[in-house]
Amino acid sequence: MEKVNIVDSVGNEVLTGDIVRMFHYQTGRKKYYMYKRVRDFEQIGQTFYVVFDHLNDNGQFRRLAHKQYNDIVIVQRAKFHNNPRLDELKRNPKMKD
Repeated sequence: MEKVNIVDSVGNEVLTGDIVRMFHYQTGRKKYYMYKRVRDFEQIGQTFYVVFDHLNDNGQFRRLAHKQYNDIVIVQRAKFHNNPRLDELKRNPKMKD
């Protein structure tokens, strides 16, 4: 399978293992969000999907893999990524986002 580059609404690349906050629904002015873990990327035929895990059980769901999601924000990075930003934070803990 070829690599799919997916970015969140801020422009950060979404990787396997990341915890993301995605829009769920809205009542009046209040917005409700759900938190999911990115489990995997898969290809079925010619279509690419992002597979999300629920945090509280083993359920999962798939969503079409677009280039950018406007309703998803990464809230926690997986620790096993080779992320230069995380390496910089380890060297300089006073650095902020």
